[in-house]
Amino acid sequence: MTKKDYVLIAQAIKKHTKLNRIHDFNFKQGYSCSAMNIACELSYAFQQENPQFSKEKFLSACGVLN
Repeated sequence: MTKKDYVLIAQAIKKHTKLNRIHDFNFKQGYSCSAMNIACELSYAFQQENPQFSKEKFLSACGVLN
């Protein structure tokens, strides 16, 4: 995968996170739990594929990491 692919995926997750932020009152920071779980799972898989992949940068781009 290329950086362009990672960016596209992160943008899709971020859109989902923003749409659900208001409706998810049980999660401490107000993020969609499903979006956070998907972002974390993908970041793990991406890092397995590419050791240079930055999980922190990806999670931040997904909107689930401050």
